[in-house]
Amino acid sequence: MFFIFSKILSFLTTPLVWVISVLVFALVQKNKAKRNWLLMLTVVFFYIFANGYIVKKVYQYWEPEPMYFSQIKQNQYDIVVVMGGYINTKLNTKDRINTFGCTDRLYHAVDLYLAKKTKKILVSGGNGHIYGGKNSEADLSCKLLLKMGVPQKDIIIENQSKNTYQNVLFSLPLIKKSDKVLIVTSYCHLHRSSLCFQKQGIKVDLFGTCPMYDHLSKFEWTDLFPNLENLVTWESVMHEWIGIFTYFCMDYI
Repeated sequence: MFFIFSKILSFLTTPLVWVISVLVFALVQKNKAKRNWLLMLTVVFFYIFANGYIVKKVYQYWEPEPMYFSQIKQNQYDIVVVMGGYINTKLNTKDRINTFGCTDRLYHAVDLYLAKKTKKILVSGGNGHIYGGKNSEADLSCKLLLKMGVPQKDIIIENQSKNTYQNVLFSLPLIKKSDKVLIVTSYCHLHRSSLCFQKQGIKVDLFGTCPMYDHLSKFEWTDLFPNLENLVTWESVMHEWIGIFTYFCMDYI
């Protein structure tokens, strides 16, 4: 039930839904004063959430500073844990594996392994859809890892989880207390992932991938102009804020 509720809440709290909802509510208003007020509110919402400067600053503040490959010594970590959310388990194409935009998580984990920065890779993720999808994300990830040259003996599979909390909870039995663990996930997702591990008493280091914006990127005057893409860009960070709030309420973090 919590899984379904979190999916619905995540959808309802996206800025695009807010803007459309206020606009629709304004158009059905019979009272002219209320309609004009709501239309003005729609314009304000649209400008704030479609403004490139604002969304860039939010992400630069939210996403942690990067850890570089050069900072990691050889065999520094026993396990790299790759958090799920990058493979489309709904598409059932027999001759290929379909991925989302966060596949860097897996690619960087392979880079770390091949550079001998870690001894093993743990891929975590089941089927994270409310309906549809028969494949496990971790099982599909394992196939990709094998194709990229990682031997089966160095791959650990957790294929039952449906969300970040379960990623952590179901991975714990596969991790020894003495293991040095590095979490690999998108920058935006690092805070929630680390809080879940901390709640379980596991000390981890963080390796971010696929940043939304460069930490060193500077202001450009074109950022002040509204762009529809920015409305969608807000979704990832809003999803994380809602996730952290609900996890706190559920005592997951």
